[in-house]
Formats: sequence, C-alpha cells, structure tokens
Amino acid sequence: MKLQKLIKWANKHKIEELMNKTSEEILELESLTLSHKLGTITPVTHIPAELGYLQNLQELKIFKLSGKSLPLEITNLKKLRRLELIGLGIEVLQAELIAMPSLEELNIMNCFKLNVLPVVNKKLYNLKKFSIQIYRGVNLPEFVGQFLQLQELYMDNIPFEEIPLSICSLKNLHVLHFRMMHLKKFPPEIANLSSLETFRYEAIYGLNIPIRELNEEVCSLESLKNFHYGAGELALLPQSIKKLLSKGYIKINGHDKVETIETLQNLELLKKGFEIVESYDECIEEENRVKIITYRFKQEPLICYMSKEKVQKHEDEYNQLIKKVAKKAMEIEECKRDSL
Repeated sequence: MKLQKLIKWANKHKIEELMNKTSEEILELESLTLSHKLGTITPVTHIPAELGYLQNLQELKIFKLSGKSLPLEITNLKKLRRLELIGLGIEVLQAELIAMPSLEELNIMNCFKLNVLPVVNKKLYNLKKFSIQIYRGVNLPEFVGQFLQLQELYMDNIPFEEIPLSICSLKNLHVLHFRMMHLKKFPPEIANLSSLETFRYEAIYGLNIPIRELNEEVCSLESLKNFHYGAGELALLPQSIKKLLSKGYIKINGHDKVETIETLQNLELLKKGFEIVESYDECIEEENRVKIITYRFKQEPLICYMSKEKVQKHEDEYNQLIKKVAKKAMEIEECKRDSL
C-alpha cells in the first residue's frame, strides 16, 4: 500500500521503468532511471516522497523531469551509491543529499536553474567521483573541496581560467578531467595532488583557450601517468619537463610514433601537445602471422604471435564496437540538444 502513490504517479507521467510494475517488483529494484516514456512529455511538478521506500536501490538516475526540488526522503536510501541528475528543473540541491554516507558518485548535467551547490559545516568523506556539466552558479570550488576522499573529478563547460585551490587540496584525487573550459595555466598548488595519475584537458580549437604554460610544479607530480593538456601549443617548456616524461612513453599530438625521453630528439615537439602512456603495442606482419610486441616502460617487452585470420576477426569486432559507440554518442548529443 505504501507504494501506491508512487505507482499512480509513474503511470500518470509515463515514467517508463516504473509503469505497470507491482509493489514487490519495485521494492527489489537496485537501479532505477526516472524519465518519461519516449515520445511523451508530461510536466512533473514533484517527485513522490515514496521513492524513499526503495531500500535496495543503489543507483538512481533522474532524467529531464521538471520538478523544482528532490524529495528529502531520498536520504532514506541507505544503499544508494550513485546519483545522476540530468536536465532537471531543480533550483536547490539539499545538503542532506550530498552528506549521505553511502553516496560515492554524483553526476550533475544540464541543470540550468541550479545556481548554488550546498556546502556543509563539516568535512565529508563519502564521495569518490563527481562530474558536473554546464554550471554557471557559485560555490562550486567550495562544494568540491569538502569531499576529502574524492578520487575522480570531471568538469565540462565550467567558466574557470585556473584550477581552484580547493581542488588542489584533494590529495586523494586520481583523475582530473576538464572539457570545454578556458584554463590558461596551472597554479603552483597543483603540486599538492600527490596521488594524481591522470590529467586530461580537452580543448577544442575556436571554442577554448588552450593551456599555454606548464609550470615546474606540474613536472613534480610523482604519480602522474597520463597527461594531456589540450589542443594548443605551449609557449615554452619548463626546465624539468624531462622529469615528467621519464614516467612512461610519449605520444606527440599529430605523430604516430611513440617515443621515450631518450629517443625524442626534438623536445620542441612537446609544445604541440603530448600524452604519457605506460605501454604500447607494435605489430609486425610476418608470412602467415602477426608478431605483437608489447612495450612496458622500464620492463622487458612481451612478445606473442597471432594468425592473420584472428587479427582480422578482432579488427572486424572492433569496427563493429566503434559503430555502436558512435551511434550511442549521437543519441547522447541529441538528448543534450533537446535539454537546451
């Protein structure tokens, strides 16, 4: 009986994953997407509080519903690990939601009316992964800085010209990924990110200001394995660039050949952009087979052989996978355009 209001609401607003389900089936759900049935859009002024009864729920995605706020009863979901908010009309994100001990991942995308993110009066140790897209409000640096155990941070289309100092204090951060932003340089405090393994800045010509300057502190990041700073060209290289590049193999933007710091004869090529990779494969065709050499930095290369037929099979399967990924990417872009 306690879920009848939720079921009635789902049927009225064509919420596909809940439509025509029994209470027992709903209570067993571990993953749930709240979105309209394809082709139908009915204004949703609220999300029922009965959502808080779904005690087995671990992942919750709310997609393109127009309610102005989320029910605080979501905090009753003691197993909820992942929360995605996409294209919502919410104006407020309650502090109680981001303080949920079980919540490890939070994604906020295209919530244009959300202008302030909550900052609580205590340090939070729950969130491990946070991503946000198209946010023009305030408090974002303070919001991110309160999650002391954050390991992955993704920001897309955020008006920052420099990495906020609050982010530079996240010593457990492993992945820092920026896209469609206007970063010009790194602050010296970037050296505090002692656990950072991947830094990626996706800048697009004509839309972004590429990073023009690397400082010495970037080169001191001991855990950094994958580094990509955008589509531009550096004005100059820091003196300690070799220290950074000694961690792996180097792929120069626009060049097919993989180098090491010892084989790279022209360091000026690094100004065009580069990526550090831990390993790469070299394929050598022989009479009826392919010799595959896997190079791993500072280790002996691994050698294996594969028939040309098997290589062709793998290539065909890979091409099919690429087609599926491209199709999915187009669907996501269409959804983004619809939400604008």
